[in-house]
Amino acid sequence: LDQVTTSEVTVNDADSNGKPDSQDAAEAAAEAAVKAAEDAAQAGKDKKAEVEADGVVNPDEKSAVDGLNDVTTEKKGTATPLVDSLPEGPVKEALKARLDQVTTS
Repeated sequence: LDQVTTSEVTVNDADSNGKPDSQDAAEAAAEAAVKAAEDAAQAGKDKKAEVEADGVVNPDEKSAVDGLNDVTTEKKGTATPLVDSLPEGPVKEALKARLDQVTTS
């Protein structure tokens, strides 16, 4: 009887979606980071269009666009390793494609 032991199993897919919860969390973090980079890039594009609308760009306006470009670069830099660390598959491919579209103005 001393030789009888119980088996223990740890649940690592609480939502039963076929992926470990740690992968779900990594994908969610990468998705959020890509979205932040996309939003930053869009803000830069919008600001660039705004400052160029009258055909005259002053140093403060250029500085504003440059600042938004720096934010875009930072956000993309944050997102890239999160996406790269995901396992190969459609989620990684989709996020990588979206991240490739993120550019500065």
